[in-house]
Amino acid sequence: MRFYYPSIFSLIFIAVLYAIVLGVFWFIWVKLYKRKFSGPAVWPVVTLVLVLPWLEEFWIAWNFGQLCRKDAGIVINRTVEVEGYFNDTGRTITRIVGGPSYKFIESREERKFREGRKFRRVEKASDEEKEHAIAWFIETYPGKELKKNRNEWIMHPVDEQVQINVEVDTGYAWRVTKLDRPTARYHYKVLNRHTPVAHQITRFENVVEDVQTGEILGKFVNYYRGAYWFFIHLSRPTIPCVETESDVRKYGTLSIYALTLKPIK
Repeated sequence: MRFYYPSIFSLIFIAVLYAIVLGVFWFIWVKLYKRKFSGPAVWPVVTLVLVLPWLEEFWIAWNFGQLCRKDAGIVINRTVEVEGYFNDTGRTITRIVGGPSYKFIESREERKFREGRKFRRVEKASDEEKEHAIAWFIETYPGKELKKNRNEWIMHPVDEQVQINVEVDTGYAWRVTKLDRPTARYHYKVLNRHTPVAHQITRFENVVEDVQTGEILGKFVNYYRGAYWFFIHLSRPTIPCVETESDVRKYGTLSIYALTLKPIK
């Protein structure tokens, strides 16, 4: 079983609740019915009062433990060398720096930039494209000073499909191409996100799929559990499976795409 965090406020609350309920029961049993507060008719009721508030916690903890042991964690079925992939996890890709050196990454376009096309490909721009974008900016906006901060970009529209983006503070440059549909063979996507699978338990699942064959190259599954009904604290954080923590130590990452899709050297 995987129990939830203890809380002193919750323990105080349940102690007060016990006192009230048992006090009312004692008053009815002793004062109204004039009977002794003991015997086979009393102790089962007292036991039920003490155990009943915790039944939900035991139910959540048991189900959570079973689900975590069943399939939580990382499964790698096969690795492949690729030039790039399609990221369908909902995070728009704007830069390719750090991590695996893919030639390109495709993703869904941000809503505010959608104009008929819903996808885009990001790849590193050449030095010539970068220099041309800077020259275009100087010519188009004469006298405008470029401040080297994270929000300063040069966005040079080459044509209706292609745009060169230069990040001023780092000097990194990318070619962003609008697409009608993804062209990459391998897709990194979400199958489950906050999906309820049991009381107070949700499932998260990311996979890497070969869309040509339907093969799942790898997957990452995690479950999160919530608190019992009388939990009292400043926040109510969810708890993940401990199996995922061991996979972090084993693989060094939970990014399933980085473990299955190896950039072509």
